Amino acid sequence: MLNYYYDLNQAGRFEELFGETWIGENPTGAQNAYMILYLNFSSVEVGSKVQELEQNFRLICNSRLSALVRQYAPCLAALPELERSAPVSNNMKQRSKFKAMPRGYARSFPAPISNVM
Repeated sequence: MLNYYYDLNQAGRFEELFGETWIGENPTGAQNAYMILYLNFSSVEVGSKVQELEQNFRLICNSRLSALVRQYAPCLAALPELERSAPVSNNMKQRSKFKAMPRGYARSFPAPISNVM
């Protein structure tokens, strides 16, 4: 439910979802201000070798990053192309440097990410 509260793509549904709740009547000011990167690591196949785990992790995370770019296309259209086989940290670092966010959008990656496969 928190993803709906913070997701900027859900701003038009805030009243519908939260209007008659305590948080709807007492908003934090951060409602509908963020891009939500949804990660579900239960779908990462372990494999029989560490390299397989790393590759599967990369594919899952990089595919979720691609989905994020599609989901928030109006504000992320200028991002460089994602390298699906690259380490996730490379893709995250590349995106954390992006500062040309249109007015009204929060930055989705506030700090560089390191030590991620």
